[in-house]
Amino acid sequence: MKFPEEVLAKKLKDKNLKSVYFRKKVNLCYLANLYYKGYIPTEQRKKGKVWTTNLGIEILYGKGRKEGNVIKKSGSILDFPRLKGKIVIIDRFRNLLKEEEIKSLNRQINFSRFYTKSLYWENYLVISNQMDWDGYLLDPYAEKRLERVDPNRKYLLLGIVDKGNRLKGITAKIGEEYGLKRFRIDLKGKLLGVPTSIDRIVLVLLLTLRGFSIEDSILLASPKRFLLQRLRSELNKKEKDFDFIRKLEKLINIDRDNFIFKLKLDELKEILKKI
Repeated sequence: MKFPEEVLAKKLKDKNLKSVYFRKKVNLCYLANLYYKGYIPTEQRKKGKVWTTNLGIEILYGKGRKEGNVIKKSGSILDFPRLKGKIVIIDRFRNLLKEEEIKSLNRQINFSRFYTKSLYWENYLVISNQMDWDGYLLDPYAEKRLERVDPNRKYLLLGIVDKGNRLKGITAKIGEEYGLKRFRIDLKGKLLGVPTSIDRIVLVLLLTLRGFSIEDSILLASPKRFLLQRLRSELNKKEKDFDFIRKLEKLINIDRDNFIFKLKLDELKEILKKI
């Protein structure tokens, strides 16, 4: 299946359009998802500055000297491609959460939506209050390790974070209650360095769909402070993995999000190859 930006790039090039203007900083994958919701390039032209260039298409925003066709909601709504696989955030356990945790969950869901639109088909992410999903439940304390991400499988994330003492182990209890297979995502056998927020786990899964290994996806998606913690742990080992240490040091010092959300994924892959 083609990635969203490939579909939109062809449509724009067929119309001889090389620059488009949108009101926010987004990449071509994000715009492709909007295209299916009726956002199309119009005859109106507007000047802006280049945010990113994907597949030969410049995406402009703000004020600047470059000129592009303005993208507005003025077209027909189209059906998204049917996808066998899904990421499903199960949002039915808010009764277990405190007020601040509910606010955090809302933010994480919003970021998850943004990440999905920016890297894959929007309908790959589902927010559901039902538990009748046949898929793998991601649980940091599961015995089995997730070795690969299958684009045709469903991956379930509970709308809670069972880190700390209060809710620790709740994912396992819920998984057992509903008879779900549980898998953990780890980094070389440890949780240290793996992101804990739902939105960043979603980002890990999305990056694997874009051709990165699970290990590299974790290193690209994890907050800088998590990588620093893992680096300190690696440096304190008697038997050091110097290749892994070098990779951590390199990725800590680059703006990984800037590459990801400008859809400069090939550049990231080249950086990883050279480490």
